[in-house]
Amino acid sequence: MLPVLVLEADLDLRSVIVDALHRAHVSCDAAATAAGAMLKIRESDYSYIVVDVDSADDFRPLVDACRIDPALLAKVVVISDGGETPGIMAEQPQLVKPFDAKQLLAPLTE
Repeated sequence: MLPVLVLEADLDLRSVIVDALHRAHVSCDAAATAAGAMLKIRESDYSYIVVDVDSADDFRPLVDACRIDPALLAKVVVISDGGETPGIMAEQPQLVKPFDAKQLLAPLTE
């Protein structure tokens, strides 16, 4: 499996997600901003991109990239607090906060 990219602005939650993935022997990279995630996406290939849509960060660059590249959108797993998910990502696998490691890993092993 290729690495997983985690886009999460909150340092504590990002650390928890990365730690859970590492404990499950899943290689991953992390970014705090959509701009940082886009740089990583240009440099590497990822199996999945886990995106917190409730983040204060403007993740429009990622949404725009997903509109252009359906293969990129197919890799997205959305984290939310149960609120509205951007239209293009609404059909992607969803993790609703709070979630545990088992729930985090479930869409990554499908």
